[in-house]
Amino acid sequence: VNPTTSGAKLDVTVREVLDVAATRVDRELEDEPAVAASLHATIGSAYLNLGLLDEAEEHLVAAHRLYGNPAVMDSEGQAAVRVRRGQLAFDQERFEDAEDLLNSALVARDPETRARALLHLSDLFAAQSRLDKALAAALEARVLVDSDDVNDPMLPAQSLSQMGVILYRQSRYAAAETAMTDAANRARADLGPAHVLTGECTQNLGVVLTALNRPVEASRTFSEALAIYEGVYPPDHPEFAATLLNLGDAETSLGRYREAREDYRQAKVILEKAPETNRINWSLAVNGIAHSEWKLGNLPEADSLFATAVDTIAGLLGPDHPWTAMTRNNLAFVRFESGHPAEAEKMASRVLGDLEKAFPDGHAYMARPLGLLAEIAMEDHRFSESAAWIIRADSLTQSSSPASAQRISIGLHRARLFQLEGHPSAAEAILDSLQFLVRDQGEEGKVSRTRISKLRSGN
Repeated sequence: VNPTTSGAKLDVTVREVLDVAATRVDRELEDEPAVAASLHATIGSAYLNLGLLDEAEEHLVAAHRLYGNPAVMDSEGQAAVRVRRGQLAFDQERFEDAEDLLNSALVARDPETRARALLHLSDLFAAQSRLDKALAAALEARVLVDSDDVNDPMLPAQSLSQMGVILYRQSRYAAAETAMTDAANRARADLGPAHVLTGECTQNLGVVLTALNRPVEASRTFSEALAIYEGVYPPDHPEFAATLLNLGDAETSLGRYREAREDYRQAKVILEKAPETNRINWSLAVNGIAHSEWKLGNLPEADSLFATAVDTIAGLLGPDHPWTAMTRNNLAFVRFESGHPAEAEKMASRVLGDLEKAFPDGHAYMARPLGLLAEIAMEDHRFSESAAWIIRADSLTQSSSPASAQRISIGLHRARLFQLEGHPSAAEAILDSLQFLVRDQGEEGKVSRTRISKLRSGN
């Protein structure tokens, strides 16, 4: 969820009202340029919130021109409009124009205008993976928001949430949790427990909790966000789908595959009615359903759904994009478990190559195809090759918690390799150490404990 634009989402039923007002402004306010400028700015902002970018641009440009009219000369009004035009340019993927417009708005005397410009700059920098600059802009906005001259009750929570988003992107999950918790608490205190921004900050906190391998808390947090959204959005709003996708991921981490499948299915239904810009989330919903079917043992259904997800994501983001690669890796796992190891190995090798191009310095994502390649090689009794894949996967995940699902998977690969090589004592020692790591994890360790038990029993 983007905290820099939350809290201003208008229902599409206002479109007719806006269209009527838009036709009357210049005709009826020809002799009142200051009032006309303000109305153009309001109408343009409303169109922008509705995603009607061409209409928004027409009115925001008109507002900017009128604020510069010699009869008006309102530099503060111009700066505020430049913030909105910067947001518009960002939405149109005109990133250089967006940065220029937002930077030019920083001359405003009004701290609220400067804070909004900085938050949108932070969002822009984050989209370009300029994360250090994104965090610096968010921190500067946070300082401005603490000023006594800032009266917008949403800005404190928005600035904290934006900081949390960047910290999350930097994999600084503990710091992100603090920022997101503060954002949710601030939104609840300043705006009330049922406000849309409270829901969005709550959802963002759930995303961080998922990254911290705390799916029980994450599941509860996403359910909280859904309850808030039920009071502010129609039931087919895309924000419901985004939250259901996140909830499905948390349920999956807990091994609740039937519940996760239902979450993903609900999200898919909503997204089928949503604008084309939500197509990527539709693909993620299909991927989630496929993953649930896979874990429930429905391999033909999982295969078909994963193939659909791969084709759709590749069409949207490109055949070599990391998301395409990771979805293709899921399909490769299903092909392997369906008795097609050669095909699975070819797909996993492609996935690894695509991720190596995307992340030349290495990334934990690579552990997934490496793990599959290790499984395929060991089942084919290519033990040295399998060991090499495992060692590489291990080196890429050193920063993860020893009890994380990723690290447990690598340990299970080692144990399985020792079993196949005829070293049962070494395999048991690894399984004992893994069991020790997850013994106190409660429901969050259920999936790992099940996998350890199955390997110990030879299944």
